[in-house]
Formats: sequence, structure tokens, C-alpha cells
Amino acid sequence: NACPDPVIRQWLSHRPFELWGYWPVDAEGVDHHLPHGFPDVMRKYNRNLAYSEWARTLMKKDDIEAQALPHGIDTSIWYPRDRKLARKKVQGLGMTRLGDNSLLVGVVATNQPRKDWALAFATCAELLKQGQDVLVWCHTDTLRSHWDIVSLVQDFGLLNRVMVTHPPVNDEDMAQLYSACDATLGIGLGEGWGFPLAESLACGTPVIHGNYGGGADFIPKQLLVEPIAWRTEGQFNCVRPVFRAEDWAEKASTTKPEDAIVPGWIKWDNAWKEWSKWLLDGVK
Repeated sequence: NACPDPVIRQWLSHRPFELWGYWPVDAEGVDHHLPHGFPDVMRKYNRNLAYSEWARTLMKKDDIEAQALPHGIDTSIWYPRDRKLARKKVQGLGMTRLGDNSLLVGVVATNQPRKDWALAFATCAELLKQGQDVLVWCHTDTLRSHWDIVSLVQDFGLLNRVMVTHPPVNDEDMAQLYSACDATLGIGLGEGWGFPLAESLACGTPVIHGNYGGGADFIPKQLLVEPIAWRTEGQFNCVRPVFRAEDWAEKASTTKPEDAIVPGWIKWDNAWKEWSKWLLDGVK
């Protein structure tokens, strides 16, 4: 009824098409089911898909039948680059103090409540406290929004140790930057899937991530950090994990390149087979 055009309103109310939903569920609700209001919306759709097996299990608890079909990525773009050349690129972008023994940590995330930027800088501060020559590459949309990234850098004692890039950065350069890092921090407090997680792994760089949400479906177990507590946020009462920076720092300082294991299905060439089947099944 909110649509002002009566013709469009009539067409939508008697729509000659089906609704198919692909749902980026990134959190549980307070009762370990879907967050508040999610099932009511999903039941209005003719066909439903989940980003992850984790999300599909939540949906099933609320009698939402769905298949789990994760995104794929283009591994002709996201693949490991030569580390020395990649680190020279970082130096050329202004991080001249980056040395062979520096620990370069990457964080690729938007500036929003669900991305725990305070955790990222607390983790890097802990690494610095341990004697690591830690340097940080951040890629984000804006420095000041939900988080004031400049103030976080100052408060956690990381001045002159942080390089920030903003979109647009082309995929080739992003792959170089991922490849230059020793580890990245996947700071989403629950992901529907998590493109930066997959991109980092595909570029040969281990990504530390919390053991929660859809991203944990494909992150190697040795790179997952266990929550220490839980909190509820937002109008949908989404449950979010709480972490200790010390636990993240331990993972980041001990991980090895060989921990960056990429599942075969993450490649679009492989993922598309199931996608094609699901799409064609819906039009038979």
C-alpha cells in the first residue's frame, strides 16, 4: 500500500513471478533460532537459499527449508602473489618501515557496528606488547563512522604503524596487499559468508576469525578463535560473540602460510555446478 502508483501496486499484489531469497544470515537469535522477524519474511518466499550450512541449520529450526549454496570467488584473480614483490608494493604505498621480519597484519572491513575494529587494534597492540614489529594494513570505506579508526590507532599506541586504503582499489592491487600480509583479521562478529575471508585464504594468507557465523564454515579450525561471552544487539536481537584480544594475538603470531587452506568448492568454476542446478530446478 505504500507504493503511490496504482498500476505497479496492483502488479505487485498479484505478482506474475515467484520470490526467491538468498539470505545472508550472520547471527543467531536469543533462543538459538533465527533472529527476531527473520522467519516471517522468509516464509513469504517461494524458494530459499542459505549462504552457509550454519545458516541453513538455523533456518531449519524455524521450518524454513533451504539448501546451502555459498558464494564462489574467481581464483584467476585471487591467488598468491610473490611475497617479496607484494611487500615492496606495500612499501611503495608509504609503509617504508616494513622489513623482512615485520609482522604485517591486514584488516579488510567496512566501518560498521558488526565489524569489531576495536578488537583489531587491541589484537595488534597485544602483538606489539609481545615484541613483534607489528604493522597494520587497513582497507575500509571511511575512517569515521560507527568507529573512529584514527582515535583507535592513537589509543592503542599504533601511531606510524598503520596504513589505510579506501575503495576503489582494483582486484590486482588487493590481491597483492593480501599476499604481502602474514595474517589478516576477519573481525566480523558473524558473517553471512565473508568475501575478505575467502580472498585472504585464496591469496595464501591465513585469516583469523571467530568460531561463529557462516564464515566459520570454511575457515581452517586452527585459525578460529573461541568466544568468551555473548551479547545481544540491534532491533532484531542478534546474538554477537565477545572475544579476548590476547587469543587473537596468539593465533596471529603462531599461524603459518600453510594454514591458508582453500576448500575446492570456493572456486566459482566448482561452485557454479550446484548453483546452475538450483536455478534450473526452479524454472522446470
